[in-house]
Amino acid sequence: MKLFCSKQDYPAIALLVVTIFFQLFILTFHISDSFIMGGVLLNGNQAFWLHHAKLTNSVGMIKSVGGIVSSVDSPEARRAQPKTWYDNHPQFIGLPLQLWTRIFGYSEWVPRLFATLFTISSSILFWLAIKQRHPAITASFFVLCWSALPIIIQFGSMTDQEVLVTFFIALSWYAQEKYLTAHKWSNVWMIAVIGMIWSDWSGFIFAGFYAIIHFWLAKENVSHKILFKKTLLGIIIGFCIIFGQRALQSLITHDFFSYIKALHGLYSSRSDSGGDGFWIRWIYSHIHFLHINFQYGSAAIIIISLFFHKKISELIHQSKSPLFLFAFVTAIGGLIYCITFSHLTIWHLYFQYYYTFIVAFSGACLTTIFLKKINTQSIAIIMIIIIIGTMVSSGFQITYSSIVKYKNEADEVRSFLVSLKNISPDKKIFYTGNAGEFFGLYLTKYYTERIIL
Repeated sequence: MKLFCSKQDYPAIALLVVTIFFQLFILTFHISDSFIMGGVLLNGNQAFWLHHAKLTNSVGMIKSVGGIVSSVDSPEARRAQPKTWYDNHPQFIGLPLQLWTRIFGYSEWVPRLFATLFTISSSILFWLAIKQRHPAITASFFVLCWSALPIIIQFGSMTDQEVLVTFFIALSWYAQEKYLTAHKWSNVWMIAVIGMIWSDWSGFIFAGFYAIIHFWLAKENVSHKILFKKTLLGIIIGFCIIFGQRALQSLITHDFFSYIKALHGLYSSRSDSGGDGFWIRWIYSHIHFLHINFQYGSAAIIIISLFFHKKISELIHQSKSPLFLFAFVTAIGGLIYCITFSHLTIWHLYFQYYYTFIVAFSGACLTTIFLKKINTQSIAIIMIIIIIGTMVSSGFQITYSSIVKYKNEADEVRSFLVSLKNISPDKKIFYTGNAGEFFGLYLTKYYTERIIL
């Protein structure tokens, strides 16, 4: 596979390499710090995942059926029996996290690097996908804009479902472009659809939108008809994997019907509107999160894009690639997901992750237009540096200020919790936090390495 065709692509490739190194640096900044229970939940759930990975590894890969164990019958036993499972999301994350922690252990940097590698891999796949029919420089500026967004800087190193779904979205884009241009990788497209569905419930929304687009475009190109069928097959297989995996786990714990019933309760609790005035609070919260996650650089990109929408449309039409449309419907799907699970998304910032692709694509198209249309390229470069610089500084400032704000407190809490390991084993430790401090419980379990009541 040729990554470039001519010397004209060299600057784009150089920009990509610089961006990847920038992304690696900024996402591994303070990678070994104590976990922080801050207002932006930068690291709070990483102890949650390490705790579950340790339980899962104590059970073993076969008995866990590649999933995630949330409790065992004998925590002190070398080979424990699973008691309950992690049922809030599909369990794809279980298998890679098991393998990763078996190799590297359970230190603070382990989940952060795990997520970082998925994020960087997504950047490379996005570049390969966009470059198939767009100029290489457009692909490089997409990666630069995307990696510079404050939300990616904040949460690109946080292990959770979003980084996994994003990876499979990037893989699906690349596989789609390979098939539409060379009739290759249609099965990889289907695997990517399965992956995003198996990673999170949001995958069903994105796969559904992608199926609609391919069905709509099938009138113009029969290749879309093939991808439409592969998408439907991927959705069916993904559905069967999720519930098949859980059915196999239930052979051990005998709780499959309880799981099905619990799914309805999970949906109800996460979609509960919370009484009068809830949606006003939700809209305010969503706008506030948009400000934190995207800042002024992103706003500038969207506003300028509206003025240049005809030029952007021409650029997209010339490429004959539907990726911009896919970025747009992914953002719509992300909004639908946020509205559907409103009780959850009113508290967490990172559910706006899927808005990032349309912002980055708009920025990349604008940059390409500026470089073509503005006679003095230095003016265009200065404008680009100002916008990208604003985005980077905003994201880095938010992340760094949170680290500085909570670091001393986090170190003190860590020292205290670690000291509890020395308490006599016959002494019981009780956690008295409320429901809003859910991840604090797992932070306590992680550092004390004790059974917490």
